[in-house]
Amino acid sequence: MSFVDLLRQSRSRPVSVFHQFLVSYEPNGVRTHAFVEGAPDLAFYRSYVERYVEGSELRMYNCEGKANVYQAYAKVVERFPRCRRVVFFVDKDLDDILGVPWPSDPRIYITDFYAVENYLVCKEVVRRFFLDFVKMKKVEFDLELALPEFESQLNAFHRAILPVMAWVVTMRRTGRHPILNDVNPGEFLVFLNSRVTRRNSVRIIPYLERVTKVECRPGEWRQVRQTCRELRRLEPKRYVRGKFDAWFLLGFIRKTEESLSAMARESGGAISVGVQLTDSNFIQLLVRASPVSPALSAFLEFHLRHEAATQSSVGTRGIWGRVRSWFRR
Repeated sequence: MSFVDLLRQSRSRPVSVFHQFLVSYEPNGVRTHAFVEGAPDLAFYRSYVERYVEGSELRMYNCEGKANVYQAYAKVVERFPRCRRVVFFVDKDLDDILGVPWPSDPRIYITDFYAVENYLVCKEVVRRFFLDFVKMKKVEFDLELALPEFESQLNAFHRAILPVMAWVVTMRRTGRHPILNDVNPGEFLVFLNSRVTRRNSVRIIPYLERVTKVECRPGEWRQVRQTCRELRRLEPKRYVRGKFDAWFLLGFIRKTEESLSAMARESGGAISVGVQLTDSNFIQLLVRASPVSPALSAFLEFHLRHEAATQSSVGTRGIWGRVRSWFRR
């Protein structure tokens, strides 16, 4: 095995991340340390955490997986039980629906939605993208008219993806673990005139069985239908995989760009798009337009701003105590 291969193999190990932490952690310092699941989470949380550190240095650690975040957490609190300005961020996924147990600690933030991507799938982000990155020449469009269409189509997408997530929940409850990395909603859904519809030529459940290598057992169809009814009572973003929501967002933006371009040409105008969104860059480009979750805001306020103020207050009292002692001599 080459040296490069060894580095690749070691970079995701919790012990490696923990070592990076040990090198830079100062128990009485003001440096902030944040552990996250992966690269998308680095971009997502950095934009929010930086608002609360106010000039103090921020160190972020990519643990490459939820389990690795929890392993890093265990190592950190074992070594520094009362550590401050050290926080951990994980996706909820389907854990609350499936009853998956994980360690609980006030320093661990768990998303309200399935994953961080779900937070960016909203009309505020769509509005900001077209204001910042789409330029119109010799033509004007009222972008506010497209936003109700976004909400309508997002609801349609969530209805279409519901059986997929119900199937996943059912399989997980029966002890199987379908791997969703190769599941592409574009294989069974399509944007037709900016509307999401199912591809008639593809049956969703057989497609899932084929790409995940997990098959429904006899009688489990009834459980899938029952799970559909259960999930329908929940906010869709609590159970729709974040990457599936992201697929819809990127598809809607692309189709809207195409529609605007066609209408602009009819009027003798044109549009230009300053950046092409992809699966790997859309979080970095759009996260600042996403509304801050109240739960995340409260978490950061308490663990970063509140503790910073407390440490500053304690430090000030210590200084004045030494001054008073000097005058008593």
